[in-house]
Amino acid sequence: MKGKKGFFIPMATLGFIGIIALLLWFAGVFGESPLKISGGNLQVASTPTTTLQGSQGVPAGARCPDTLATNVYFQALNPWDKSGTTDYQNTTIAYWKAGSSVITTIDTRASAALSDAASLDCGATYFYTNIVQQDEANATGFVPVSSFVAEGPSKNIQLKVSDSDAILMRVYDEEAHNYVYGATGNAAGGNTTAEVDVNAAEASTVSFTSTTDGDTALAIGTSDLIQYCAMVRVNDVGGQYHGVKDFLLIDADASDYDLTTATVSFNGVELTKLGKSALADNDQGYVSGYELVYRLDENGAVIDEKPKNLCVTISTKSSGTIDADMIWMFASTANKANDFGDGVEEVLFDSGGNPQYREMPVVTFDMS
Repeated sequence: MKGKKGFFIPMATLGFIGIIALLLWFAGVFGESPLKISGGNLQVASTPTTTLQGSQGVPAGARCPDTLATNVYFQALNPWDKSGTTDYQNTTIAYWKAGSSVITTIDTRASAALSDAASLDCGATYFYTNIVQQDEANATGFVPVSSFVAEGPSKNIQLKVSDSDAILMRVYDEEAHNYVYGATGNAAGGNTTAEVDVNAAEASTVSFTSTTDGDTALAIGTSDLIQYCAMVRVNDVGGQYHGVKDFLLIDADASDYDLTTATVSFNGVELTKLGKSALADNDQGYVSGYELVYRLDENGAVIDEKPKNLCVTISTKSSGTIDADMIWMFASTANKANDFGDGVEEVLFDSGGNPQYREMPVVTFDMS
């Protein structure tokens, strides 16, 4: 009897401990209880999310709903706006799954409402940017390509997108120590310090002349030093003239100008002289007449509501007849779906030669 009694007591004790542990588990002491009370009935609770283990390219530890789909919503706003109200932007978002060439687009709204839902594979990495053929009435800035991981039942992606506004400009001749007249916007004998909207005549050009009046060209000769400093800004508080990348292209004929002497500074910093190879292959043909290429936002500065100085220095050749005008073009790249629909490319012009971002201001300096 002693042997049987000694065996029976431990088994009873273990059984009692097991019952207690089971009750504590149901009570949720050791984590979320698998049971819940609903309408007076005891039910098994469903697990709302699943922790993935990194299989099939999905990051380990990603929290996903049972459907393994995440509804992603996009919203774009302008954080630089100072009107006191949130400036929501209507722009087109392009997104694609990592490792995939399939691009899908969705529009954000010009209100606090989020975009329509994009149902994405939970746990997967996606890339996105904004692409759109811009116009003067509804122009926004662009954002660089970014990425996110789709997780949870839903996810909100907020983009910082500026307004895109017209450039205002006035030019100072450092050699003549006076402001240069703008032939568009300033009548002869008018105020040389007035700003000229260089976007106002984008179909043609806006011209600057000399410090004399709006009809007299700047007289240049051999071995002359030309130093123009343009004060540039946009015409709206909270706006920018800013694409994915911003360039200044200069047409200064090599027969008249010594291109080796050219220097350009923006916001007090000298810019790197680039070749046309800095542009997309297709873009180079559309700007073949421009000898000099500089990236304006090279050091992070952009044309916004704060006036910044854009200064160009160049010498004319030591011999010959010097009479070629100097032309500046402000050109910004934008993201677009490529012609095959399986990728995003960054360009100045679309395949038809139209500006992808918006009309590119062309400024002519009248020389004689």
